[in-house]
Amino acid sequence: MTQIEREREAFHKDWITFYSSRVPLAWTLRDEGLLPWLRFHSLPESKHWPTNAKEEKTIIERADVLGNAVLGHGCECWRVECWRADDDDIQKGAVSAGFVAQVFSWEERTWIVFVSSEMWKPSETRAKRIIAIARDETWPHSIFWMSKETGQIFAPYDGGFDLFLTSEQQVEHLRAEHKDWLSPHPGGL
Repeated sequence: MTQIEREREAFHKDWITFYSSRVPLAWTLRDEGLLPWLRFHSLPESKHWPTNAKEEKTIIERADVLGNAVLGHGCECWRVECWRADDDDIQKGAVSAGFVAQVFSWEERTWIVFVSSEMWKPSETRAKRIIAIARDETWPHSIFWMSKETGQIFAPYDGGFDLFLTSEQQVEHLRAEHKDWLSPHPGGL
């Protein structure tokens, strides 16, 4: 068995362990309403997109704080990128993420999951990726990081970060710790 095949198998095993038959698209995990979930905004006053370097720095700082809380600084995680099969940029996804983990259908579209193993730690590459997501430059594909140890997910999107945690206690702890980053919307959106 090759290294790629071992990693593909390891990711598939981890995904099934933590998320059963769910599809690896972060917004579908939230839409179910079954998992401990929390959303934080990436900029003050719920501003959606960054328009200057100071706002980009704020986004990276919040991503680091929340990613460390969910994944653990320096801990092993999976970077998961789901691309629509009809996306013209799919080759870029293959290069950036490493290898194909699985192919699945959802909403009458075919999605290809690229996965790579990495350490959650600050890097210029990760910062650029977070800013690209914040600017909505990565749509229509989805990028998130999943802890290999706990299955917790850090899923940035344009406007903020969705966190999928292992307990409601963690949700409440993070909600209290970073209350200024929360949405005033009653549903947390």
